[in-house]
Amino acid sequence: MIEHNGRFVMIRVTITVQLVFFIVILNILGCSSHDNRKYGHASIEYSELLSKFPVDNQGKGFDPLDTSAETQQASTYAQILSSESFHYAESPNEESSKRIREAVKWLLDNADLDKDGKPGWGFPFAWDAFGDGSVNPVNQPYTIDTAIVVIGMLDSLTLKEFWPTWDREKILYCLRDVLTRWCSEVYTKTDTDRGYFRYSTNPADDYDVVNVSSMFAGCLQRFLANYSNMLDRYEIDLYGNRADAIAKYINDKAVYHSDGPFWNYIDSPIFSTRVNDLVHHVYILFGMEMYRAFGGRESLSWTTNQGVISLELFFVGPKLFNYPQNSSFANPLVDLNDPANLWGIGMMMAYYAQAGRIDKFEQCLQIIKTEYGWFPNITIFPENEGYFHTKDSTFYPRFAAHVLYGLASNDFLNSRFIVHQDIR
Repeated sequence: MIEHNGRFVMIRVTITVQLVFFIVILNILGCSSHDNRKYGHASIEYSELLSKFPVDNQGKGFDPLDTSAETQQASTYAQILSSESFHYAESPNEESSKRIREAVKWLLDNADLDKDGKPGWGFPFAWDAFGDGSVNPVNQPYTIDTAIVVIGMLDSLTLKEFWPTWDREKILYCLRDVLTRWCSEVYTKTDTDRGYFRYSTNPADDYDVVNVSSMFAGCLQRFLANYSNMLDRYEIDLYGNRADAIAKYINDKAVYHSDGPFWNYIDSPIFSTRVNDLVHHVYILFGMEMYRAFGGRESLSWTTNQGVISLELFFVGPKLFNYPQNSSFANPLVDLNDPANLWGIGMMMAYYAQAGRIDKFEQCLQIIKTEYGWFPNITIFPENEGYFHTKDSTFYPRFAAHVLYGLASNDFLNSRFIVHQDIR
């Protein structure tokens, strides 16, 4: 078989024809090619998807929240940074090195786009996050985006002998400023030893949204576990107390179905309650696993395996849905028939891979390859669904970066929740 003008034609070599025929049959039957390698331990899927993010503009692209123009997204840079840090650690290469340095440079250079003199990352467009009329301005820092950036930078710091001392310290001091700011200015206490991080730095967004608190608490605990030597006593206590308070609060809010933990998306008298969709459910699990893995003092009321069990409720046979498939979760705000969103599947893949459940990771990957477009041009909903049920085949980098992160977690990590150590 040879390629000619973008098409494959058969050549009369019996062995070659038989081999190609066998491979084609495997693909038709839906068998994964994930074990095929391009270089190092990078799967074909990882390499192909990575190529969708240009080296010199890794975070640039359209976003479903604002399709008017391409923009640069901090969280996209951050998840590529995490992914390529894992990649470089496993198989050092020039492209990964450049991607890592370029991503960190962009994130540091753009750590204060709202020009308030304080670091944080958010969206490059205005957005009314809760539909309550309080439209956040362009570059409003959000807690979840900032947490994803912190994770990316921490992942880059795990690389041995990669950063010159000055660059390493610049990253660390930026992270310390971010974490201290959120603990001091973006935290709401609910009682003596419980509280939550607000959705954004805008006082109008003082809402208790569990997933953002979980991810940020995990960041605090990870930084505290590895870099407490650069903190003073006040900061050590501040970070630890905030992370523990979040863990206690999330423990209190957990409800169990089929032995798996679940949470409402928001706890506010202003808004009706609904269960978390897939990506935000995984953010909660993921953040608290970071907290647990890096020595959080509060015992979580569920195990890592119970977290895995909770994800089973999003499946019905070969189908993956955006909400857990239990009638008790149904309400006017939740359509249990909604298919899983691409970023939710990506975070699910990352959680499964880092929890050591490669079988479930492979199941998710196969769903993407079967239903979400011709890889790597993947769509955010199944091809016949589209965003908010309107067909949309646009490639959205912020969503696809979650899948890249999931692939990297499987290709380059070895059960991170079980064993992982940052380099000091």
